[in-house]
Amino acid sequence: MLPLTIEVGGESVRLYPDLEDELARTPRTAAVIVVEERSGKKYKERRVSSVHRAICVQAGLPKDMTFTGFRHGGITEVGSVSADVRPISGHATLDVTRIYNKATADKAREIAAARRAHVIKLGEDLSESVSEHVE
Repeated sequence: MLPLTIEVGGESVRLYPDLEDELARTPRTAAVIVVEERSGKKYKERRVSSVHRAICVQAGLPKDMTFTGFRHGGITEVGSVSADVRPISGHATLDVTRIYNKATADKAREIAAARRAHVIKLGEDLSESVSEHVE
């Protein structure tokens, strides 16, 4: 489970408001959120890979970019959070996530909050960069 909110000063703060807003606008036609456009059923793993590859080719992205790279990149993006990220990354063993130590819901919230702070900082940096060029 990935926590969607944290409590801050007695208030519930959404960690993924953009994602939640987009999901709220998306019609639900199946129990699974991501479905194959052609069949309306859950994607098979091979199909996800081929769709991802086609998107990468069309976008001119490197051939070594893999779908699982997004998962790894998201975990790396949070920096030096000392947590077992298996609840978020989906890794089966600690061996694979050896730099982390222990899976807890609190750590999952910490990772999500750190990621959200990182995304907000990126937005602020981009905004400052755009402002410099506009003046």
